[in-house]
Amino acid sequence: VWSLGQVKGSLESVLQRQEQEERLREDSLAGSPRRSHPDAREREKWERETRETTLELLKVKDRVIEVERNNAGLQVERELLREQVRGLQAQSQATSAHILSLQAQASSLQAQHAQLQVPIADRIDLKILSLVIKSLPALAPPSLPLTPPSARPAPASCTVRPSPPSAPASVAVPSATTPQNSGISPSIPPPHLPPQPSHSPSISPPSPPQPIPP
Repeated sequence: VWSLGQVKGSLESVLQRQEQEERLREDSLAGSPRRSHPDAREREKWERETRETTLELLKVKDRVIEVERNNAGLQVERELLREQVRGLQAQSQATSAHILSLQAQASSLQAQHAQLQVPIADRIDLKILSLVIKSLPALAPPSLPLTPPSARPAPASCTVRPSPPSAPASVAVPSATTPQNSGISPSIPPPHLPPQPSHSPSISPPSPPQPIPP
């Protein structure tokens, strides 16, 4: 494959050779006008060679034009490829910047998630504690009302004489005497008992005797 410079050089050399041959032919014709027959043969030969050379030059010229056309097409394709490379580089830079921004957003979201985990856990603990506190009254047994022995009413039809309870050795319980002749029995206040320790059984004072109706 010939290059553009080689084709131009060969074309110039062919043109110079044609010019030299024309000069020599003109000089020969001017110097010997009588020798027409040999000159006609040489002229035909020269014309044939000239036509062949011209055909070769035309072929070379067509080849040069084709090479230049291909070169121009390659230049255009190279410019297009350069533009595509520039566009791809810009797109790659934009993608890299977008990736960096997404990474920054992901790190900030992780930090916010870590900050929100503590209050959420505290709220869950408080809710569980409140539920447990609300469920405690339902689980506790119902409280029974306590009535002191002195507040209990005695029957009015008869007098109940309870037997004196057995007192410990250190406590002396006085015996209540009831007169037989009188119909009204005096009310004897219950004796004052000292507080008993927690391990001893509790002793309730006896209720006073009620009068019997006549």
